[in-house]
Amino acid sequence: MTYLTWSMLFCVGSLRYAVWGYDLTDAHYNKQVRPNEGGVTDEVEIGVFTNSIRTVSEIDQTMVLDVFLQASWYDTRLLGTWKRIYRQIHGFNFSDCTNPLCNDSRITMGRDFANEIWKPDFYLPSAISIVPADNYNDNVCVRFDMDGKLFYSSRFIIQHSCPMTLSFFPFDRHTCLMRIGTYKYHDGLVRMYYSIQLSGMYPEQETANFIFEDFNHSNDYFNKSMPYMDDIFTEHCLYMHMTRKYEIFLVTLYLPSVSLVALRNISFLLWVFKMHMFESME
Repeated sequence: MTYLTWSMLFCVGSLRYAVWGYDLTDAHYNKQVRPNEGGVTDEVEIGVFTNSIRTVSEIDQTMVLDVFLQASWYDTRLLGTWKRIYRQIHGFNFSDCTNPLCNDSRITMGRDFANEIWKPDFYLPSAISIVPADNYNDNVCVRFDMDGKLFYSSRFIIQHSCPMTLSFFPFDRHTCLMRIGTYKYHDGLVRMYYSIQLSGMYPEQETANFIFEDFNHSNDYFNKSMPYMDDIFTEHCLYMHMTRKYEIFLVTLYLPSVSLVALRNISFLLWVFKMHMFESME
């Protein structure tokens, strides 16, 4: 099982620590400022993991996806916050831990903590709409480690544009392009890297009419530079390939049509044969 799968299971299945009446960050912490403001470039790993593909619409030329938008980066400004939260949860410092149950330095938080910290501003230019996956959960997970490393995962239902050419229906094959970009920070301030560990798709995905190919990191990913106002912004692009289930249309469309034509021709041939027999009898 990959690191990504363990991360998602850890976020979904573990206890979300509630820190009621507690300041989640230091008073001097500014979530509007990147971690290394005025210093070196911040490096952020990003990825999109497709949990399921719900529908594909040829009319709207869109597909609806259940995805995890994910990122990982370091914010050492939160080291003091980690120590205080760990102490509040366990009642002692990490250095005083003598039990394997408290030896895991990772703390799992939810939306409240995510709203208090700086996050990269990646977005999907080709997305038509993005909504939370459900109303029962907050759909946000933040894994917070003692060295300042943050893992952020948020689950969304995305309606995504997917232009299609239907000339070869029902033997058509389509490729949808998902783009991940940033609009606030250029590459000199925040450099985003595509992460294999944070991206992918569960295998054997399919809808009523289409079968999706398994995601291949080598062939289905590329990035391109977008110059804007003397700065460089990088877009990360993912391909999703789908092939129509033509068997359905052979059975429901072509087979009945061929049968009707065959029956009409047989009826005509029977009529011709019958007329020929009458003429022979006369």
